[in-house]
Amino acid sequence: MLNPLEDSCWDRKVGAFADATVFHGTGWARVLHETYGYTPCFLATPQGGGGGSVLPLMECSSMFTGRRGVSLPFTDFCDPLCSAGHDAGPLVETAIHHANEKSWSYVEFRTGSGFSPSNPASARHLTHRLELEKTEDALWSGLDGAARRSIRKARDAGVIISTGRDESAMRVFFRLHCLTRKRHGVPPQSCAFFSNIRRFLADEGQATIMLAAHRGRTIAAAVFLHAGRRVIYKFGASDLAFQHLRPNNLLMWEAIRRFTAEGMRDLHMGRSETDNAGLRRYKLAWGATEEELCYHRHSPAHGNFITGINAGQGWQQAAFRRLPLPVLKIIGSLAYPHMA
Repeated sequence: MLNPLEDSCWDRKVGAFADATVFHGTGWARVLHETYGYTPCFLATPQGGGGGSVLPLMECSSMFTGRRGVSLPFTDFCDPLCSAGHDAGPLVETAIHHANEKSWSYVEFRTGSGFSPSNPASARHLTHRLELEKTEDALWSGLDGAARRSIRKARDAGVIISTGRDESAMRVFFRLHCLTRKRHGVPPQSCAFFSNIRRFLADEGQATIMLAAHRGRTIAAAVFLHAGRRVIYKFGASDLAFQHLRPNNLLMWEAIRRFTAEGMRDLHMGRSETDNAGLRRYKLAWGATEEELCYHRHSPAHGNFITGINAGQGWQQAAFRRLPLPVLKIIGSLAYPHMA
């Protein structure tokens, strides 16, 4: 078991893997540890710097939901890192053995790597990834017609895109995040969570906040996380009253242009539920490739992988939409530490 927070060379080690993302690094581990008290227990083969394989894992402990291992909490996906001639299978087995020793209620892997088809998935989602190693003209040609029209409409309406990495920009994003989560019937993540993203990622050049403003008012925002040559669209938020101006479309296009110019390899657009047709359509409109994302959960009590049901919309969402925003913020701050 390794703790990247105690290894000053950890980011250099995982940076040797071409597929490393911000989720494999020290900054994201510190965000989760400082915000929720989760304990890093990463796994690696003896060659784990420039070779071998690495599996990020954290122990989450709650008096309400028990102890379990997750790779990784509040992370849409987290693929193991494997160099040529290595695979994730041995590290998956080690994690399962550790779960038995620690009497975890389960250990969850948010990836399909290292699992045979005989291991049932506990949940199935979708991911969308956009290749950025193209010219700007080629990327523009890859957009569908509706996306191009929305970008032009936002520009013509005077929507302005800016970027930031300071606390002021994060506060602006957080205001819109709270509005968006209420609209979706979900409590917002805590202010401390986003403040820690700013401290441990943005301040280190691994997070960028993009803001869309109209007539001096910020009406949409997004947080992108990046490490090496890979970018992840992690959080998006907007004011529904200005949706007709299509600020999210212009914001995404300017992000694509920016990260392409910086030499990034790809943009991962996060997780989508299989039945969310609107979100899928939005992501596919950018020319992204859609793939299935499987979660696997092993239960020591059952001695095998267990299946589950993807969380869907229910009475909770309807109830949360009716609650005042200050109440929702309190619920989010109290609930999320137990929900990883």
